[in-house]
Amino acid sequence: MYNLSEIARIANKLATTGLTKSQAFKRAWELAKGKTLVVKGVTQGKRQTAIDHMKQYDPSEVTISLQRNTQNYFDTDTVEVIATIQGNSYCVGYLASSVSGWLSRSWTLEQP
Repeated sequence: MYNLSEIARIANKLATTGLTKSQAFKRAWELAKGKTLVVKGVTQGKRQTAIDHMKQYDPSEVTISLQRNTQNYFDTDTVEVIATIQGNSYCVGYLASSVSGWLSRSWTLEQP
């Protein structure tokens, strides 16, 4: 079951980032339903090797998290995709700028 009040809260925050209410609710529902997001930059460096290495683990052992990276010179809205296995973390890529822009702005709104 979906938490409708949480979806509405996220949509309202997204609407303050420049999206229309309709676009904001569509994005909030996509996030709630867990639709797949495209991760960029997975071929850079040894990321493909790390991703192949993760395949040997049970999915319950792998934690994927998102972390805002404001230190990026080109885009301060960068959101890293971090994979953690047995306490070891590794950046496997970045969210597309079209997604990271509104997502990082909504995180900024949550900070006091």
